[in-house]
Amino acid sequence: MNSLETISGDFNVSFNDAIESLIGLESLSSVGGKIRVTNNYELQNLQGLENITHVHESLRISNNDNLISIEELENINTIGGSLIVFVNNSLPSLEGLHNLSSVGGYLWIIGCYYLPNLDGLRSLVSVDGNLNINGNTILSNLKGLLNLTSINGHLRIGNNGSAGTNPNLTSLHGLDNIEYSTIQKLLITHNNLLTECDVKSICEYLSSPSSDADIFNNTTGCNSQYEVEEACLVFIGDETVSPQVKVYPNPFNTITTFEYTLQQPSTVQITIFNYLGKEVEVIRQQQNSGSQKVAWDASSFSTGIYYYHSQIGTKPASGKLVILR
Repeated sequence: MNSLETISGDFNVSFNDAIESLIGLESLSSVGGKIRVTNNYELQNLQGLENITHVHESLRISNNDNLISIEELENINTIGGSLIVFVNNSLPSLEGLHNLSSVGGYLWIIGCYYLPNLDGLRSLVSVDGNLNINGNTILSNLKGLLNLTSINGHLRIGNNGSAGTNPNLTSLHGLDNIEYSTIQKLLITHNNLLTECDVKSICEYLSSPSSDADIFNNTTGCNSQYEVEEACLVFIGDETVSPQVKVYPNPFNTITTFEYTLQQPSTVQITIFNYLGKEVEVIRQQQNSGSQKVAWDASSFSTGIYYYHSQIGTKPASGKLVILR
């Protein structure tokens, strides 16, 4: 098999009780279908697969009880289908996937009992499907996903099924940069120590009228949707919108306009806050009576959810602003 360079279909190494490595496949560079490395009890590494650069369909590495390294996958940049790393009881690291930038299907990291972090996924930018992280007994953080910006599917952290939970996960920091509009449903459940869920992507998703979230059986601060919204300072439904103040367009791309009528000369102040409740801009003008407008140029601000509080004459008003690009 030393001269095997291309497989047009699937590559399947499964249910081999004695195989310890894949030495002899070093010439293999292209697999046109799926790669499955599953249920190989004695397999310790993936030596032999170091020249594969692209997986055209899915990559599944599962139920290899003595697998301790996948570093030989370091030349893979893209996976056309899904990536499943499932119940590899001895795997301590995802190093080997550190050059992977995109997954064309879902991403599952499930039941890897000795995996402390996801640092091996630090180059990952996009997933085109569900992101499912559960049953990882010593996983303590998700910081390896800080470059992830898009998932286009469900975001599930934790589970009450047979794979178990993430009992040592305390924070969702690492999911901050996922564009909230790419999250189709949010599930955060059964993570016994999880207390910090108020990261940017989660806060913005919960602010969206179309959000669909199940959050329960974590710990204080992340034990319900209400607790997370409070931590985000997202107070959905707490807007005091005055019928005398029109804000248009909203959502908007760059500039939105506040329009209102003053009964007498007044000082007008409009304060803009980000999703965490931090003040980001104050517009303050002295204006004459009559119909007036104030424009907010948000060209220097990123896409997301913002809030405003206006003091127009003696009438306060507040509401939500959405920048979409």
